[in-house]
Amino acid sequence: MSKAIKNDEIYTASLIDKFFQWLKKTTYNNFLENNEKWVNKVSLSLMYFIAAMSLITAIVMLLKYDALNTRHVLATGFCGLLITLVLQYVAAKSLPCLNLMVHNTPVKLSSTSVLDIVALAAGILGIASLIGGLISAIASENFGLFIIGIGLFIICEYWLAMALKPEALNIEIVHDTSAGDEFIGLLTFFAKGSLKMIPLIFCGSMIFVAFDLVAIMFVKFTYIEEISNEVTTITYSLSTALLPLLGYIFFIGYYFTIDIARAFLSIPGKLDKK
Repeated sequence: MSKAIKNDEIYTASLIDKFFQWLKKTTYNNFLENNEKWVNKVSLSLMYFIAAMSLITAIVMLLKYDALNTRHVLATGFCGLLITLVLQYVAAKSLPCLNLMVHNTPVKLSSTSVLDIVALAAGILGIASLIGGLISAIASENFGLFIIGIGLFIICEYWLAMALKPEALNIEIVHDTSAGDEFIGLLTFFAKGSLKMIPLIFCGSMIFVAFDLVAIMFVKFTYIEEISNEVTTITYSLSTALLPLLGYIFFIGYYFTIDIARAFLSIPGKLDKK
């Protein structure tokens, strides 16, 4: 009885591993590299559109609503234009630094076992999010839920791709690692994975801001507070342009801590040699 269960478990694992190998050679071959190029390009290009729409939307709102303060609205539009261009510069300078941090900080893992589990979990969660978002959208007649489902699906697909190709994060698979190196390797995988997610979140936010700036020109608002709430939402979403810089600073601090930990881990080996 126990033997049959064991064989079933081995067969299942072997089947999943073969499927993962197929994904590595097809769907997820250079997945991260190919997507990063257009994601960054779309994000930064959209910020030109957002900058222009900040002023255009302000003028349109003035024409639609007499109750708005002309100076205040125009000042908001001009500030939106200038701030967007400044944030674009910050993002454009910071985005390449994220890749440099990922590729200039090698780590080691003894096997891909934990990463395979992460890949499986990400794949299941991604499909569940997509199907759940679709069902929820149909049941509630709210298309936004399906968009959320798609967003979660894409995030899970990124984690799946990173777990299947750790070399894309400069993670080397070797057999002679210590427990300390293994712990550092796993932590660094999630830290580097988070860095890789920043351009995707940044791109999604810029798409939302661009869409919202266009949409509010055609929406009928009853109260000025509603317009203020929309502006606040756009402002918070636009501030995600700072994520590349913040992620870079966070990772530097994290890896400085890792270097200190490695120095402590190397002490016993040096003492043994003496």
